[in-house]
Amino acid sequence: MRFSGMAQLSTERGGGPLSMRSEPVSYPILFTIADVVSSRRFLIEVRACGRALMVPEDDAWWLYGVEPGGIACSGESPGAACVRFTEAFKKVLTDIAEEARDFGDFERLAHEFFSQQDDAERARWDKAFSDLRSGAVKPDAAVSSMGRLPADARSYLTVRPLDPGAFSATRYDDVAMAAA
Repeated sequence: MRFSGMAQLSTERGGGPLSMRSEPVSYPILFTIADVVSSRRFLIEVRACGRALMVPEDDAWWLYGVEPGGIACSGESPGAACVRFTEAFKKVLTDIAEEARDFGDFERLAHEFFSQQDDAERARWDKAFSDLRSGAVKPDAAVSSMGRLPADARSYLTVRPLDPGAFSATRYDDVAMAAA
């Protein structure tokens, strides 16, 4: 998963380690995933671009799904949280593939899952982006090395059936902060 597209940010307003902050700073994250999902009946190429909110809290880094909502994962670092988020996203799609009657059923269920936006997290994402854009928040060292993607990047999910005989793995993941 590529986690890219972060705007300029900082994890703190006023200083102090993660555990001493009164209000955690949130980071607007854009992610892209390209991978293959399989079930007993079919192979599917999946490409997705979505939004998540990264928050340092409870001495961990949390990644909350915005679009799609319903996924939250933590890790000891932003990278670890991103890996767990990617794994959880792919697990949901694999579970959908196992339960789907056919490709059409998978496509419908996968789009239903992906379109479930968490409105509360979207509001937090928008505020985090606004704080970054205005300069009210500066990037924390742990996230400042992430790439940047335009904040207005369109969220999408595409799925395509694959011929198992002609299959060659094409996969990439990326994560970045939303850029102005």
